[in-house]
Amino acid sequence: MYMIKTTSAGAAKLLAKTQQELDYTLRYERDNCTFSAAIQENLEDVRPNYNYLETQSKINRLNQKIRTIKHAINAFNVSTPVPGLNMTVDEVLVLLPQLSREKERLQSMALVPLKKRDSYRSNFIEYQYANFDPVEAKKNFNNVVDFLSRAQLGLDQVNHNIEFEIDIDE
Repeated sequence: MYMIKTTSAGAAKLLAKTQQELDYTLRYERDNCTFSAAIQENLEDVRPNYNYLETQSKINRLNQKIRTIKHAINAFNVSTPVPGLNMTVDEVLVLLPQLSREKERLQSMALVPLKKRDSYRSNFIEYQYANFDPVEAKKNFNNVVDFLSRAQLGLDQVNHNIEFEIDIDE
């Protein structure tokens, strides 16, 4: 067991690297756990280099490492405040997609004209009217865009600057 000190961004890279190693090992196992040989071939000459017990042990170690890294990231996220937001990282991670959806919705509403000619559904000309103030929607849109930027920058600051420890079994 050894301890590493890293940032959230560094832990994410370590997690991705470990997941790639697991994917490689699983692919190696899939490709080498069985093999074909012609009747006239010596099986030992064509047998791929594969050891079931060693491979299972490696898969288990990698899965444990992934769980350890993810747990450390989660513990960091639930306990680390984001500067200027009065929220923890995990709250901001939930907030960001909400703000993105809110931004899209408000942008659409801000673009609605107060009055627009509707399609010709009858012999009469019809108009569609906004049932809200698009100017207010535009103000709200701008506020959401500003807050989204602050939240993203705060999260970036935390992810790249604040370190935490991970106990890795190797």
